[in-house]
Amino acid sequence: MSTFGMSLRASAFTFLVCITSALHAQKIEQPNQAPGYKPIEEAKNNWTSLLGHCGIEEADFETFCPNLPSWQTASDETSLAYAMQTWEQQHPEEVKEFWAIMEEMDCNVGSTSLYLNPVIKNAKHPWLEWVLSSGLNQDDINQIAPHAPFFEEKEYNAMEFAIRRWQVLYGHEYEALINHEAMIAINPNYSEYLNVHQVPAFLQALPNSTKPSIQQPATNETELAEEIALQSWYFIFEPQTFQSIYGFYPEFPKNFDEEVFREFAKRTAATSTKEISE
Repeated sequence: MSTFGMSLRASAFTFLVCITSALHAQKIEQPNQAPGYKPIEEAKNNWTSLLGHCGIEEADFETFCPNLPSWQTASDETSLAYAMQTWEQQHPEEVKEFWAIMEEMDCNVGSTSLYLNPVIKNAKHPWLEWVLSSGLNQDDINQIAPHAPFFEEKEYNAMEFAIRRWQVLYGHEYEALINHEAMIAINPNYSEYLNVHQVPAFLQALPNSTKPSIQQPATNETELAEEIALQSWYFIFEPQTFQSIYGFYPEFPKNFDEEVFREFAKRTAATSTKEISE
């Protein structure tokens, strides 16, 4: 058997052990259950009641969720729980469609009693709600701030950090958005142009001759510092590719001499590298 097959079987066994232990513990904690109580019967009734309440037949799912396990034929709760978890892992698109149907039919799903994992809803961030209240649509926002993460499918905390990352790495977009006429119209505290991007964050990073290696967008402050350092490295050592990588080239005041800064940064980087090596 392949390593993958053995791993899959081991994972399945571990899951079954956990399910069995949890169910056993549940029975111990609830000694006053009615005689003959069977969790599988409750689960079947819950499924039937749910779909009946929502006006959905089991056969209705055959088109969109052909692999959804049949709760009617499950022999016990462990088998049903394992079948549901396997379905969730192997058919994520069907699972997504299932929850979409539940939402469309306004069905209140008690996922635990059905042996399903609850769907994680992506909460709208107040920043997005504020921007949309201005009347700007997604196309408008993409024109003004093409790197803004507002419409990505993320959990709330992930969106919170993604917005911070955008504000730091693409501060000029942040500034352009909050000073847009549509945003000004809904900001009662706006009195003059808001300068929030006077100095690009990457100019404040300590120059380093070694190119930082971050493979994906930052998800925490440490990784964000690395991304800022990488942006700085490109500006110093490969300015000709900066725009192709980041989709913009920074604008500076007329008295800012890029080449003077660049040469100074290279000398600083070389000195730092030498000190570290010694």
